[in-house]
Amino acid sequence: VVATCRKLFIAKNSDYGSAWLDMRPESITDIIGYKQQRAKRMEELRNQGKNPKVSEGVGSEFMDIFNYSIFELILLGLQGMGPFGYFKEQFDNLRSNNGKSDTIR
Repeated sequence: VVATCRKLFIAKNSDYGSAWLDMRPESITDIIGYKQQRAKRMEELRNQGKNPKVSEGVGSEFMDIFNYSIFELILLGLQGMGPFGYFKEQFDNLRSNNGKSDTIR
């Protein structure tokens, strides 16, 4: 599961760059909440015997929650508020390369 999420994280970071580094942690918290609500709604529909009209599936939502949680932990660390502040140099390098880096492995 972690390897799949990591692969998705790297692919999306390669596609979208480091735009998430400019987000506020509160914004990412909002996105995580939205993803959780979507997952819950999909589960409710499934329990009613219905399928969402447009969806990559509930698993995709949880993988996004996992990765957005990683983003938020990194941002908190960069602000000195989390346990990962010691990665600041790597992520400053990532930002300077517009997210196109092998830094995240």
